[in-house]
Amino acid sequence: MAGATAPDPPLLEDSEGGTLRHLEAFMHTLPTREDLSRLIDSVQATFRTEIAEVRGEISGIESRLTVMETRAGACTHAERHESSFSTMRRRLDDLENRSRRQNIRIRGIRETVHNVKARLISFFNMLLGEDAITAADIDRAHRALRAPQHPPAPPRDIICHLPNYQLKAAIMDKARTRRSWRYKDDNIELYHDLSPYTLLARRSLRPVTNLLREANIPYRWGHPFSLQVRTDNRLHSILSPRDVPQFLEALGFPPTEVPNWEVNHPFMPPPLEHGRPQRPMRPARRPRDASMDRPPPGNGSTSGAEAAD
Repeated sequence: MAGATAPDPPLLEDSEGGTLRHLEAFMHTLPTREDLSRLIDSVQATFRTEIAEVRGEISGIESRLTVMETRAGACTHAERHESSFSTMRRRLDDLENRSRRQNIRIRGIRETVHNVKARLISFFNMLLGEDAITAADIDRAHRALRAPQHPPAPPRDIICHLPNYQLKAAIMDKARTRRSWRYKDDNIELYHDLSPYTLLARRSLRPVTNLLREANIPYRWGHPFSLQVRTDNRLHSILSPRDVPQFLEALGFPPTEVPNWEVNHPFMPPPLEHGRPQRPMRPARRPRDASMDRPPPGNGSTSGAEAAD
């Protein structure tokens, strides 16, 4: 066995060399520092772009939010102005009603009656049952200021002004006992002379007053304009159209549609498109000839000094 040869050892160098080659190849596939730097720069650039877009969107949202807040504040101011305007209009309406306080509106006297003052004197004395009214007690009496209409249209109302308010109150208290009065073939009705705004507001609240009458709830009209109801020692009032829903809810009534008498008021003239109309200019006068004022010579006229003597 001395002549037998030992087996060859494994080729470690070859295996180690292959592993090294694999490692070298793998390391060549790994990104270098420059690759990592470029990747980081690319990611940062992407982030910067996206962050800039987000900031732009946030800035746009902030701008829109600022506009919305400004508009919301303007709406709040508009609501306050609307409330102030409503209060001012009610007070102006109260002043107009005070100027009409001593007036009586008479309805039903035919247009053929021309001497309306004499007819009213006799009618009022018939109401009061005595000759308490004379021509001096009626300051003025005239038809409503509109063109007369042909029958069968109703005659124009007559507005009568009595300086003595106690006398006017006595006439209205007596007239309140009936809906109409028959006098000289006319059915005559008497009303307080109210402003157009008050009449429109009362007409608009007719659905509410119908509900109150059906429920046997007493109500009264106030001045400045208001509709007042007192229940359970609490006063409920309607001063403007905004008060209607709360008023109905407090009294247990269902929601009812009521026209807004403060919008598109038919008795308020529309604003002028081009401002106040200008008065046309008068044509210029021709200069007066001074020679026309001189007396003709030799007419025997005297001078001012001679006339004074």
